[in-house]
Amino acid sequence: MLRTDSKSPIAKGLSYPLGTQQISAALEGLDQYDEIEIVFQNNVDRSPVRLRELVKSGAPIRILSADHSITFGSVFQKRKVERDPDTWGISVFALPSEYKKDVRRILLDSGLPKVREWLSRERKQAEESPYEKIILDMIFPTGELTVRNSDYLFG
Repeated sequence: MLRTDSKSPIAKGLSYPLGTQQISAALEGLDQYDEIEIVFQNNVDRSPVRLRELVKSGAPIRILSADHSITFGSVFQKRKVERDPDTWGISVFALPSEYKKDVRRILLDSGLPKVREWLSRERKQAEESPYEKIILDMIFPTGELTVRNSDYLFG
């Protein structure tokens, strides 16, 4: 099973759409499986009321991201890996509890397969991009899952 690095406490009315076991099962067999760490975190410290407002407005809400760092480590990895400079991480973001079931289904059906594909692809050289990230956002009124790649730490 993948390691959980941290799990932020969240406000009443928020939930995490997936747990470590579900993510672990979806990513089992990847070459870097034993190096991946999971972080469960608040969605940019937004309150349940603010998140619900954003959901209703149709704004994209981040629900999951995965990152790969070559030179300076994952933003949340505390220990240094001496044998391998590559670090891998997955962040799961809290969302209003009433959307948990639908988001879980979408992540299991299409989101985690996209993350698995992204983790499996050939990596860029450190000189080109020392940090890479895949970001999964949900537009709730339509149920649309958007996927984008970023070469920026806070992208």
